[in-house]
Formats: sequence, C-alpha cells, structure tokens
Amino acid sequence: MKCPECLEKIHDHAEECPHCGMSLERLHSLYEDISLAVNDGIHDVAGILKLDTRKRLKAAVKLCEKQFIGLNLAISFVALRDNQSLESYGFWLMNHGEFHRGSVWQSELEDGRGRVILLVDVEAKRIGLSYGYYFDGHIKEKENFEVLSSGHASLLEGSIVEGCEQILVSLKPLLKRAITRSRKEVRS
Repeated sequence: MKCPECLEKIHDHAEECPHCGMSLERLHSLYEDISLAVNDGIHDVAGILKLDTRKRLKAAVKLCEKQFIGLNLAISFVALRDNQSLESYGFWLMNHGEFHRGSVWQSELEDGRGRVILLVDVEAKRIGLSYGYYFDGHIKEKENFEVLSSGHASLLEGSIVEGCEQILVSLKPLLKRAITRSRKEVRS
C-alpha cells in the first residue's frame, strides 16, 4: 500500500511509515474532531446535503454496491483545514470510521478490506478515492484519475449529486477490473 502522507510504498501492516513517520495515532490527533459515523454510505460532516440529495446519494451508493459481493461503499463530504490532506483523511476514515447500514454496524467489514470511499473536500474543491486493502495495489493511478475526472466538472459547477453519480458509474468497471486482477494474482 502507499502511505497517505508521503505516497511511498509501505507494508499494509506497518505501525508507521518508515519514510515519513505517519501513523494512525498521528492522524487521529489531526481528525479527532470529525464525526466517525457513516450512515447508509453517506458521511456529510461538511453539512451540505439536503434530505432529498442525501436520499438520492444513498440510492446511488446502494445501486453500486449491489454489483459487488462484499463491497462497502461510502461518500464523505468534508471541509478540511490547511494541515489536513484528502489522502490522509481517507486513510483515517477507512480505518476509524463507524460504518452502519440502517442500525446495523458492519462488523464483517471492520477491517475495511472491501471498502471504497469517495472523498469530497467541499472547501478545497478536491475529490479522491480511498480503497481498502482488497483493492489496494490493483487500481492503477491513471484509471483512478479517469474515474474521478468523470464527475469532477459537475462537482465544480455545484452539481454534487450528478458528479457523485457519474463517478460511481465510472467506478463500477474499474472495480471489476481490480477484482479480476486480484483473482489472477491469487491464482499465480
């Protein structure tokens, strides 16, 4: 996997990055004031979603998840400060988030292996995707960029739901390719 701070390769069980010293403990102090509750695939700590847009995005998340066994998908809207990065925030949420479907805690996905989080920093107008360990290493940067590009213009124009929906539609073929690559690697 890659360190979310320096983007160098590190072992997925490393306590801290050997290159920059990043650790979950250090990230926790950066993000401890952000709510951990991710309900039905939506994490709106920026407080930008109205009830109708929240429902529409929940439906889009559910539709995308249906296509994959064991996939746990979420969209997080956040307003990060200057000392926070989208990459480290995604890594922190992936590892510390409290993911619920209805009133059910998703304990079977507690380690985040099959989790994908679409991150939207509403202040910086940046987007990103964080992938759980199941997908990590099977997603090419160019493919990830193309998926994010599919909805970036809509997001910049303020069409949040449309931009996220476009990204989720583009994400499906990428996840299928990543799963195929993962299976081929296991067979080798």
